[in-house]
Amino acid sequence: KKLYHHQEEGVKFLLSRNGSILADDMGLGKSMQSIIAALESGARKILIVCPSSAKINWEREINMFCSDTVIIDGKKWKEAKFTIINYDILKNFHTLHDGKKRKEGEPEIVLNRQLANANFDLTIID
Repeated sequence: KKLYHHQEEGVKFLLSRNGSILADDMGLGKSMQSIIAALESGARKILIVCPSSAKINWEREINMFCSDTVIIDGKKWKEAKFTIINYDILKNFHTLHDGKKRKEGEPEIVLNRQLANANFDLTIID
């Protein structure tokens, strides 16, 4: 797929920085710019965090360039080059220890760190 001039500029903008916000209007191809920049950056593992309703669209757009994608649902963790997860379930894959002392016999909070342990090279937040 051929990029429009403003999308080419957006990809160059993203690649020229360590972190950035792409704030084009709706419908101008921010997702595609982000995907192409992620692939061009050399990132091996990319996390995409988006609303639940947008996960399928992200996968569809990524699959134009790369078939190594996974959508995280519920409580089962999987990984691919592009891992897509929605905001609502982030807590299922990363739990912080509260540091409180427990009474004898009281269960300790189980640390859940799949998200942190995945060591993503790049995160796209939609």
